[in-house]
Amino acid sequence: MRKRAPNDPNDQSQFASSPPAPQLDRQFGRQLFRELIKMQIEDGPLRWSQRRELITFARRLGIDTFEARLIIRAVEYECGVAAPAALDGRETDANTHFVAKADDSLAGTARSLFVPVLILVAILLIWAFAN
Repeated sequence: MRKRAPNDPNDQSQFASSPPAPQLDRQFGRQLFRELIKMQIEDGPLRWSQRRELITFARRLGIDTFEARLIIRAVEYECGVAAPAALDGRETDANTHFVAKADDSLAGTARSLFVPVLILVAILLIWAFAN
């Protein structure tokens, strides 16, 4: 029977059972991991199960889960498989229809503040004469 993906993508418990291997040179382990990811990406975008297996392998190389995910994302981006985070649909452009045009002159600022200041002065006068 196939295991279901956990609801929380940041759940680290599934990786806790794989102990790291004896310490390799950190740079060599990272380079080996990068090459393995590149070979996996040649077949197409990584599936969730492939990512899980890669992260388990990274733990055996002495690479922690967070760093492994960063390396996977970086290699995907280098290979053209993943878009930058700002372009993958998580963020949208601002709707400029509702944004007022900026006025660089000091007179424009004074005009825009005139009515709120006038209202504030009126409120203060009413409060002063009421007491």
